[in-house]
Amino acid sequence: MIEHGYADVTGRRLSATDYYELEDAANEAGTNLNQFLHARGIQQFTVYHPADRFWTFQLIEAALFLTTAAVLIGVVVWRVRSRMI
Repeated sequence: MIEHGYADVTGRRLSATDYYELEDAANEAGTNLNQFLHARGIQQFTVYHPADRFWTFQLIEAALFLTTAAVLIGVVVWRVRSRMI
């Protein structure tokens, strides 16, 4: 997930302050927050990475973990050998 939040009818993304003001207004009106937002045209949005990037991210992550593991194994081997001398 890249981003998520709320947007108004024009597509303008609401800041956290805008959202909390709407939440307070819904509480003062005594209405359900979801109904209150829907009546004003506010919609929740979520932006995801495209599915075709999945394996790219997996390969990058695997390379990072393998590199870290190799460095740590090297440190352990060096430490063990230096203590034996």
